[in-house]
Amino acid sequence: MSESMKRARWTRAWPLLLIVVGVVVALVYNASLDSRAEVGKAAPDFTLLTPDGQELSLSDLRGKPVFLHFWATWCPTCVEAVPAWQAFEERYGDRATILNVNVREGTNLIRRYHENFAAKGLELTMTVVRDQTGRVADQYRLWAIPESWVIDPNGVAREYLRGAFFFEDLQRMYELATGVPIDAGGVGPVPEGGTLYRVDFGPDGLWTATSDGLTLASEQQDSLRADETAWPELAGKTVNDISYANGAVWVAAADQGLWRYADGVWHRVQGLPAGHVLAVAAEPNEGRVIYVWIPGAGLYRSDNGGSSWRYAGTLDSRLLVQGLAVVPGQPERLFVGALQGLYESRDGGASWERKPAVERHVFDIAIERSTGRILLATDLGVMVSHDGGRTVDYLMSAPRRRLHSIALNPNDPNHLVIGAPNGDVYRSDDAGASWIWLPWS
Repeated sequence: MSESMKRARWTRAWPLLLIVVGVVVALVYNASLDSRAEVGKAAPDFTLLTPDGQELSLSDLRGKPVFLHFWATWCPTCVEAVPAWQAFEERYGDRATILNVNVREGTNLIRRYHENFAAKGLELTMTVVRDQTGRVADQYRLWAIPESWVIDPNGVAREYLRGAFFFEDLQRMYELATGVPIDAGGVGPVPEGGTLYRVDFGPDGLWTATSDGLTLASEQQDSLRADETAWPELAGKTVNDISYANGAVWVAAADQGLWRYADGVWHRVQGLPAGHVLAVAAEPNEGRVIYVWIPGAGLYRSDNGGSSWRYAGTLDSRLLVQGLAVVPGQPERLFVGALQGLYESRDGGASWERKPAVERHVFDIAIERSTGRILLATDLGVMVSHDGGRTVDYLMSAPRRRLHSIALNPNDPNHLVIGAPNGDVYRSDDAGASWIWLPWS
């Protein structure tokens, strides 16, 4: 056979050979995906490398729920959600594992991503592994980034989710994976299924307002201790807000109006319209000017320490108001936090300006006396403004989760506390630069 005939035969055979090779490669690859992720079935095991070169297998994590997140450094919704994942890891890392699978990116990109967060005040400590080829992403049917899988302690996939999700979503996923609420039995004074509405500094410790009444707590070095103090007037009642000024504690009880505590005695406040009082704020310096919010009735004000009251403004009474704050030394200037955002009045409630920069639900407001810095407890962590609410930014060091309360110690401007709905309380001793979670003892 001539050389030309041999070359012609090989030329004709090459396409067939390529097809055969392609089929073999596809069969081998598909065989590797025989066990693709499916809700209700065992999650496919895999072994990947961490950015520092250590091997980690999914099966190594059995015994606790695993939240498997597929992410990338270019993903904008991941940037928003990652701080919430980190907050969950720090709070519940003993009960669940967060495993972040980076898809098709190099170690340098991942390192710079972590460095950027650290520069803003947040150290990311969650476990990261690299799916450089995308094979694991294919096993887990990745359609878009971010996506996540919930895997129970026995390695069974329980839920598949697309898009970003946050701290409270992870709490729900834990119950889905285990059948037990993550805060089973309750947290401190908050019973299981209950809610913490406020934590504030009072004359003799921290006061916590909950769906089950009012509790006095004392701060230990690294924990909180609930005192035995009980007030029968408020026991079992929903207490929504607390305000302390000039030796008196004002309490807004949703189902029992407004109460004032002074000299060891509780007094029910008279002169307000019938209805639930959801928020109260006294001017911090003297405490004579007090504002309250009553859904359906609106804003009311007292200029004489609660002896008499008058209707105080034009703010729509249908707003879902959650918190009030009076600027220290300026009783005519107050802020309102609502599910619709942040509002300011400079004339005692006669007129209002909505702050368009605040696009979150605002549950509570704290204002620093010396600097005027405004701190907001929102549905996604703490926001801070240095210009009266015209511009805001997240306080990256604070836990990125729904927060119902934020309070400043009137005797120490560096001492802050924040409270979450489930009863968790965090403390900062450096004006918010860092925070520690305070377990109840």
